[in-house]
Amino acid sequence: QVKDDIDKATELLKDMIANGDVEPRHIEQFMRKYDNIHGYNSTLALYDMMIAAKIPLNSKILYYIIKSTFQLQMATGKDLTGTIELLEDIMENIANGNIKLVNGSQLHPSVFGWPIRVIARDYNPKTAMALLNKYNELFYDKDDKSFKLNNKLINLRSLIVIFGELNKTDEVNYFFQQLCSQLNKFRESTYTTVRNSKLDTILNGIIEYKLVQLEQDGKVSTELPSLLKKFLQQNVIFTNHAWNRIVLSLIKEPKTLEIGMKYINEKLLHGFNIIHKARLLRKNQNNLNRDENDDNKEKSWSLTSKRMNFDYDVPSLYLYSDNYIELFHVIDTKLNGMSFEEYNQLIINEWFSM
Repeated sequence: QVKDDIDKATELLKDMIANGDVEPRHIEQFMRKYDNIHGYNSTLALYDMMIAAKIPLNSKILYYIIKSTFQLQMATGKDLTGTIELLEDIMENIANGNIKLVNGSQLHPSVFGWPIRVIARDYNPKTAMALLNKYNELFYDKDDKSFKLNNKLINLRSLIVIFGELNKTDEVNYFFQQLCSQLNKFRESTYTTVRNSKLDTILNGIIEYKLVQLEQDGKVSTELPSLLKKFLQQNVIFTNHAWNRIVLSLIKEPKTLEIGMKYINEKLLHGFNIIHKARLLRKNQNNLNRDENDDNKEKSWSLTSKRMNFDYDVPSLYLYSDNYIELFHVIDTKLNGMSFEEYNQLIINEWFSM
């Protein structure tokens, strides 16, 4: 349905382009829709139409063009060298005024932040660092004290990814602290009248590097619980992947095992149960249909009385199966290491705490 709607809208857009009624904001909206359904070829095809119609660029359109180019290269397994060179050319042409953006000549950090993190993760973190430095040299005056690269949220995220991929935990810790400090300043600003919801999700994609740093420094039990509590009080929203990575760090540390189990129970267990119940019912559906046609076969009351719509939405939060297995392994290891008296005491304590 979504694809049909987009196809119809695209035909309308072509008519609008032919009549000269299109502005960059119209193109931006289409590219956002294409991006949501991973229609990267459609994005680049739309860019070709823009060039032919001489429709000017804005930062957001440029972001979608760069992202689509990178995604298509990675999907085909091709080397990113040529795409990185294209990115450098775009930076230099904007800096030199050869490419004009309708919202000013400066390439916004958000346009550059996504590709640099991809380069750091999937290509070479040293190349990503060189590009970040080049961006700084091209677009900002070295004597301009009003600009501080390390105080920009987008650049801080990129630096965390780069140093995380280089396994430099001290730098990850430093820039993560800088990022948290900047977030606190934004949240506490007296000029802020409307809550910026984008700040609530800014840790996704970088929290994993902080967890690695805590694990390698042996500070999971001393720092992660309080850090996590603080983030939740600030209404930080973690993705399912981030939550699974967080609880994995907690359950692997004996001192935070119970805290990890608490978050699994609160955040992830319900979705895990829904998914696995649906799989069980789907698995038994064929047997159910066959049994209903057999008059001599005893009917299963639970399966015949309760039907389930198998086209359910996958829960946004659920425990990964690998983490479920790891949890049981950790619990078994803990119980096997207990004496009979310690085990009995554990059962008694749990009983009276209920």
